[in-house]
Amino acid sequence: MNLVQRGYCRDNSILATLEDYKTLNIQQIIFLHFTLTEFKTYEVAKRKAQERMLKLHRKGMVERWASNEGYVYGEKTAHWQHRILLNWVRVYIELQKACWEKTHCFKYEPDYSFLRPDGFCAIKNTVTERFRFMFIEGENHSDRNDFNKVRLYNKLFEQINRGYKRWWVTLTDKFPPVLIVCQTENRKEKILRKIQEDNANGLRFSVKLLEELRRCLK
Repeated sequence: MNLVQRGYCRDNSILATLEDYKTLNIQQIIFLHFTLTEFKTYEVAKRKAQERMLKLHRKGMVERWASNEGYVYGEKTAHWQHRILLNWVRVYIELQKACWEKTHCFKYEPDYSFLRPDGFCAIKNTVTERFRFMFIEGENHSDRNDFNKVRLYNKLFEQINRGYKRWWVTLTDKFPPVLIVCQTENRKEKILRKIQEDNANGLRFSVKLLEELRRCLK
């Protein structure tokens, strides 16, 4: 495959990713589609990514707008910043999973009536055919806001034990872990306190700063 063909294939792959993720910033596009094994340094990968995204924008194939961290591409909804936060988690999962694992699905805001997680991810082991699951919460709210989802996840756990059915329940013997990603230490500490107070069933909660996840990608 020559350079033109590779560029064409990459463009199609980027467009497919944007259709799936809806909103991505330039850094996320670099991590997903411009590997350092191909471009040697992050600066070279960044320059190439900016060139390709500018061409796609000028062709009318992607929308873009400026943000504090560079251009953002895709759908500009009222909550696009929250989608960017969730997509950092999704990029992290994609790049950290083992080579024998495959993303089965990533659902944004699945509806559990009394609980609406920000995300739900299913990863399949292609060797054993077994699944692992994860709930995701992206917290970019004010540190003053309460965090009531620890209690709601415990309620979901109790309802599943009473026979509440979802497709993934029969494919695991454990309630999925909950990964919570926030942007400030104060928010992280507040959520950790809520876990101590409200986690009556000892569910697996993990709280990370966004910057911790991004450091793992570099």
